[in-house]
Amino acid sequence: MLIIDTSQLSSIYVTATEKVTLNPPYYFLLSLNNREDRSITYNLLVTDLSSFPTRYNQFNISTAQSGAWAKGEYEYTIYAQSSSSNTDPTLANQSVETGVLKIK
Repeated sequence: MLIIDTSQLSSIYVTATEKVTLNPPYYFLLSLNNREDRSITYNLLVTDLSSFPTRYNQFNISTAQSGAWAKGEYEYTIYAQSSSSNTDPTLANQSVETGVLKIK
């Protein structure tokens, strides 16, 4: 389970690049859906800050991005896409990782 603390800069670590089939450059979109009521959804473009992206990906989530998010558990999906500005998961090229994320 990934954890984001809204009171500080949070880093999440995943292995998304290993499933990407797009040619570089490609971008990542993080989509969160609330597990309880499904009515709360957040979509965020994230930048890979990893020193070794073929092994793992590091995404930093700042308090400015997460500070207004509702606390709770979310199902997350990370998408790879060719667009550097799209925040709509239905327009992303491919899903590369899914899991559970907790916002505290």
